[in-house]
Amino acid sequence: MIERKWVPDELFHPFFFPTRSVEVDFHQTIQEYPYFIYELKLKDGQLATYPWDDLEPMIPKILSFWEENSQKLSEKFALRNKEVKQEMQTAIAFYFMFLFWSNGFPVQLKDWDHLVNGLTIKPVNVVERLRFILNRPFSFHAYRQIQELWQEQHKQYAKNLSVRKNKGQRI
Repeated sequence: MIERKWVPDELFHPFFFPTRSVEVDFHQTIQEYPYFIYELKLKDGQLATYPWDDLEPMIPKILSFWEENSQKLSEKFALRNKEVKQEMQTAIAFYFMFLFWSNGFPVQLKDWDHLVNGLTIKPVNVVERLRFILNRPFSFHAYRQIQELWQEQHKQYAKNLSVRKNKGQRI
């Protein structure tokens, strides 16, 4: 079922949503536009559980999709193909999902930089690096930076998961 949804203020960012409303198929996967489908569903209370409540089952899917998308980007940049908008937009959206979800929160793009500063599981200088990426999102340097952030976030998440398991905390 497809319906037109208003993008909530806390989720709106012109890089991801050119307009304030989007057509949403609530049977779509997280790999399809519009991004942040779980956050859009949250406003309607349509799901019993969300990925930020229990991320571990989603990690293989997220990482697999990142690898797939990263491979496409790598090939395009190697061929000097400048048509990387969709792949970079997807990579950045997925990084925001991984960053927020691995900290137990839904993605919030309004004032994201202030919110990210308060997160515990994150790479060093992540705010400055994401600002750089968002300022030049389709450049090779932005691609390299998002690649590094993905690797570092995965390491930080795995480290945190291991520590919590060893302490017997809820995962």
